[in-house]
Amino acid sequence: MDYSVEKTGQTVTIKPQGALNAITVPEVEDAFMAELDGAAELVMDLSELENISSMGLRLLLTLYRRMEKQGAMRIENAQGNVAEVLEMTGFAAVF
Repeated sequence: MDYSVEKTGQTVTIKPQGALNAITVPEVEDAFMAELDGAAELVMDLSELENISSMGLRLLLTLYRRMEKQGAMRIENAQGNVAEVLEMTGFAAVF
């Protein structure tokens, strides 16, 4: 899975591309967690995410729980199917 990371001060923006699913989450979970060291805010920019499965939702929840301890997390630019899944599961209200 491709993704980009931008750090501005204590804000980390992660922008995954493609899908967050059972195949891709194990590839990126440790890398995403490592990016959070010293971060006060995590922004997940989902503008290039085309699909998210339950494994992807689990990853978002894991990241959220980590950021609860050290700052805040928000989701931006969820579109199409991803936005629908976030709405249907109640994740949109959490983030």
